Amino acid sequence: MVRYISLLLFVVLAFGQDCTADDGTEGVELWGVCYSIENTNSLNLSENGITGQIPSEIGNLTNLEVLVLWGNNLSGGIPFEIGNLTYLEVLSLSWNNLSGEIPSEIGNLSNLKELYLHHNNFSEQIPNEIGNLVGLEYLELQDNNLSGEIPPEIGYLVDLEVLSLGWNSLNGHIPEDIGNLINLRELILISNSFTGEIPPGIGNMEYLNYLVLGGNSFSGGIPLEIFNLQSLEELNLWGNNFSGEIPTEISNLLNLERLWIDGNSFSGPIPESIGYLLNIYSINISYNQFSGEIPESICNLGLDWGQWGDGVYNGISNNNLCPPYPDCISEEDIGYQDLSVCGDVVELWGEYYSIEYTTELDLSGSGLTGPIPPEIGNLTNLTKLLLFDNDLVGEIPEEIGQLINLDYLHLRENQLSGAIPEEIGNLINLTKLYLNKNQLTGQIPI
Repeated sequence: MVRYISLLLFVVLAFGQDCTADDGTEGVELWGVCYSIENTNSLNLSENGITGQIPSEIGNLTNLEVLVLWGNNLSGGIPFEIGNLTYLEVLSLSWNNLSGEIPSEIGNLSNLKELYLHHNNFSEQIPNEIGNLVGLEYLELQDNNLSGEIPPEIGYLVDLEVLSLGWNSLNGHIPEDIGNLINLRELILISNSFTGEIPPGIGNMEYLNYLVLGGNSFSGGIPLEIFNLQSLEELNLWGNNFSGEIPTEISNLLNLERLWIDGNSFSGPIPESIGYLLNIYSINISYNQFSGEIPESICNLGLDWGQWGDGVYNGISNNNLCPPYPDCISEEDIGYQDLSVCGDVVELWGEYYSIEYTTELDLSGSGLTGPIPPEIGNLTNLTKLLLFDNDLVGEIPEEIGQLINLDYLHLRENQLSGAIPEEIGNLINLTKLYLNKNQLTGQIPI
């Protein structure tokens, strides 16, 4: 009994003891210091080595506007008395070991602008009362054990600039009302269990810089409205079940710096317009089902496709992309591609070219030697064939006449010899023909 009374006395002395503050006003003692109830507007004890629970008596400091306790070793739950601090504008309890539910009383903090509870062990659902905090600008709950769905009341927080809920166990769909958050700059939902499609209303967020949805189970295509977000710097969709094509409108995202959409089921061609994203420094589109040829415009971006780390993850492997491949991406970085969807391919000068998809072949000034292989006649969809300024020898193969779609044939400045094949006369769509500076004989067939 004596030990119990002694312990109780210690707790009273440590937390919540009535005291007189230095300014002579009534106070409350917390963590060995007496704070004036009337005159304490800000309490910042970050990285102070504080342990144990947050005492319920903290709710007596009813004039608090700022309460910052991050970076300690606090445990237990948030006392419901926190709801008494109705003047509070900043509440930061991140980087502790706090657990339990986020109390619904937090919805009483009608003046709150910043709420930081990240890097703790909070569990259960985000309380619906969060929607009462209509002046909130920062809501950071990442790195906890929160579950359930995002409450639709989140749509009331129209002043919100940062919504960070990543690395939890949240599920369900993104509520449609999230489109009301037109001032949002960061939407971070990474590494949860969300499903469903991206709501088109996200396209209303004209100031959005970061859309980070990777590591979930989202599906469907990317809404076209997303490509109106001209302030977007990061589009992070890796590791979901997204599908469909990437539209040419991706070129609208002129401020995009990171495009990470690997590990999905995107298909179709890589749009030529991707070459307009001149601010981009990291692209990962690997492990999808992209097909067709890689557009040469991708070389405009000046990326190091072998770079992996330090926030830069470039990748294009494990798709269905067909040769020929741009010179700016090495064979090693191209990695595995399923060429079965490319139809038949032709090997020319050590590279593979799709018969179906190869429409232009420009190998001018590439140091080519030897004869022009007759297999070039299999590329029947060619409209341009540019082989000038090389060291090609021998005759022009008669199979060149099979390229009936050819509009432009440029073979000048080589060492070609022999008679000009009469099969060139089959090229009924040809408008430009350059054979000069060779050793050819005969006349051009008409």
